[in-house]
Amino acid sequence: MATAIGNLVSPAPNNSSSHEIPASITSLPNPALYTAKDHRIYSTPSPTFDPGPDDCIIHVRANGISKYAF
Repeated sequence: MATAIGNLVSPAPNNSSSHEIPASITSLPNPALYTAKDHRIYSTPSPTFDPGPDDCIIHVRANGISKYAF
């Protein structure tokens, strides 16, 4: 089940000094972020990690999502 966690087109301002992760994300066993056709970001459990002989594994560590990244 997908959980909407933001809108990439017009993000809501974050004026909070706390950096809390929504419970809907932390409840997933291994969360992954995806982008829908309407540019909304949603989270689902990551697929099973089972690379094949022709697969390339890329590890990305990100500390935020910016509307200027694209």
